[in-house]
Amino acid sequence: MRKFYWLFFFFVKTGFCALSPLNQSIQEIQALLDSKELLTLPQGEVVKKIFREENTFYLFTTNYFIEAEIQYKKQGRLGPRKFFFQFQEPRPL
Repeated sequence: MRKFYWLFFFFVKTGFCALSPLNQSIQEIQALLDSKELLTLPQGEVVKKIFREENTFYLFTTNYFIEAEIQYKKQGRLGPRKFFFQFQEPRPL
C-alpha cells in the first residue's frame, strides 16, 4: 500500500494527469476569452454567444462574428493538451 502512495504522489507531482474533457473545454474557452485578438474589437462589444463545432470556436458579439480554429500541439506525454488559436478577421453581422 505504501508503494501505491508514492506512485500516486509521483504522477500528481510531475503533472502526468490528464484533464477531464470538461476541464479541458473550460481551459480552452478561458484562453479564447483571454486572447489579445479580442481586444481589437470596439470597446462597446458584448459577447453574446460562443459555440464549438469540431476544432472551431464561433464567437458572436453584439455587432461581430469571429471564427477561431483551435490547433493542438503534439506532446509526448499525458497531461493537459497544449493548444493555440488561429483567428479569422472579425466580420460584421
